[in-house]
Amino acid sequence: MGEEETVSEQGEEEEQPSEEQKEKHEEGSSAMKSIAKKVTGKALAVVVVSLIAGVLIGQVAMPGLGLGFTALQAQNEDIVPEDNVDLPALQEKVEAYINTNLLAGGLTANVTSIDTSGEGLFLANIEVSGDGETTQGQVFITKDGSTLVLGAENVSVFLLDKDLPMPEPVPGETQELQKSETPVVELFVMSYCPYGLQMEKALLPAWKLLAEKADITIRFCDYAMHDIMEIEENTRQYCIQKEQPEKLFDYMNCFVQSGDYEACLQSSGVDNAKLEACEAAADEEFDIMGLYNDKGSWIGSTCPDGPYCFPTYMVDAGPVALYGVGGSPTLVINGMTVSPSRSPEAVKQAICEAFVEQPEECSQVLSSDSASSGFGGGTGDDSQGYC
Repeated sequence: MGEEETVSEQGEEEEQPSEEQKEKHEEGSSAMKSIAKKVTGKALAVVVVSLIAGVLIGQVAMPGLGLGFTALQAQNEDIVPEDNVDLPALQEKVEAYINTNLLAGGLTANVTSIDTSGEGLFLANIEVSGDGETTQGQVFITKDGSTLVLGAENVSVFLLDKDLPMPEPVPGETQELQKSETPVVELFVMSYCPYGLQMEKALLPAWKLLAEKADITIRFCDYAMHDIMEIEENTRQYCIQKEQPEKLFDYMNCFVQSGDYEACLQSSGVDNAKLEACEAAADEEFDIMGLYNDKGSWIGSTCPDGPYCFPTYMVDAGPVALYGVGGSPTLVINGMTVSPSRSPEAVKQAICEAFVEQPEECSQVLSSDSASSGFGGGTGDDSQGYC
C-alpha cells in the first residue's frame, strides 16, 4: 500500500491523551465510519472504515515514528512554535490529502478549523459530507505539518507529502492482465446472490482443475442483500476457508447446488466445533452482529427503513476497498478486475492468461455453457447480472 502503519501503545507508564480528547476523537471516528458505510457505490470510501478499524492490509513500516500517540506527542512538542504555523495552508493541505487519498464515492471532507492548544499534536475538526448527510470528525496532525494521525490508542499515520497509491483501474482493451507464476484469483460474492452463485458454479470446475497451480479465494462484498441468512452463510464460508480450507471446495460444490448448508457441512466433513469457534471469533473481530443490529450502519439510498437498505458486512472490507468492488460477482485476478462469461471454460481461460507459463492443465477444455443462476444445476443464459 502506501506510507501507512498501525502502531499500538506500549509501556505502562506512558502518559495517555486526556479522556476528553479521546472521547472527541472516537466520536468523530464513529461518525465517519457511519457515513462511509451509508454511501452506495463507494469504491475507496470503505478505506476510511478500514483504516480507523486498523484492518487495512499491506501495511508498510515507518521507522522513527515512536510507539504510539504519546510518543508522537513527545517527538513533535517543540518542532514548530504555534504562533508561526501557517494554519490556512496546513488546513488546505490536510483537506486535500483526505479527499485525494481516503475518500471517494461521493464523500467530501472539509477541514473547518485546527486547534493548536494540544500538547505535541494539533487537532483538526472535519466535516464529512455525502449521501445527503454531513457529520463531524477529528484527526490529529503533527506540528511540523508532515503527518496525519488517526486514533488515540491504536494509531494509524499517513505522510501528508506522499499520496497513497490508488487501486488499479478496471482493465480495458489496451491493458494486459499481469502474469505471475501462481495467479491470485479472488471472487467477491454475496452467498445468496443468484449471479454470485452463477459465477461460483462457473469457477468450481476451473478451481478443481487448477487448484494446485493458482491461489483461489472466495471473498465477500461489504454489504448483504439477503439479510441474516446471507450474513451467517458468508461467515460460515469465511471460516471454513480460514480454518478448514481442505473442506471448502466440497462444501461449495454442494452448497451452490442445494443451498442446504447443514447437509453440505455433513457431506464435506466440516468440523462443526471448530467452525462455531471461528464464527464466534469472527463476530467479535468484525462486529458482524453489532453492525447487523445497528440499522444506522446499513447502506442504501433509502436507509434506514426503505426496501433498498442493506446491512454492512466488513470481513473483507480491506480487499473490497482496494479493488473498488461494487457488487456480486466481481472476479479479480492478480489485482485486476476481469469479466469473463460465466462458463467454466471462460473462467479457466481468464485464469490461465495470468500464468507466466501456462501449466498443462490449461490445455484441458471445460464446458463453454454458461452456468445457471441461483441454486441448482444445469445451464443458463450468459447473464451479466449483479447483486
